[in-house]
Amino acid sequence: MTQAALLPFHGTLTEASTPREATASLSSLAAGDTASVVELTLEPEMAGWLRAVGIGERERVTVLRRAAFGGPIHVRTSSGGEFALHRALAASVLIRRIVPSREPPP
Repeated sequence: MTQAALLPFHGTLTEASTPREATASLSSLAAGDTASVVELTLEPEMAGWLRAVGIGERERVTVLRRAAFGGPIHVRTSSGGEFALHRALAASVLIRRIVPSREPPP
């Protein structure tokens, strides 16, 4: 089993307007859900750090697990990185849900 890096939250959340295409935050996704990152609503230093580790705009993320009792959210990026994000940090990642196609394979 792959171990995920635990990404701590040491920043301050800032107010930001929600883009029309963002429907939710990463913290609202259930295990198995996939989404595309639309915006990081964090101070520039913290947003830059998240981008540097691979969680930035246009990145696709899949929630692998949600820890009980408000614990971290374990995600995998489309580039293959796995991270456990503090829920407050995940709440600052605005996403657009990706709904899987219901069409049967050819």
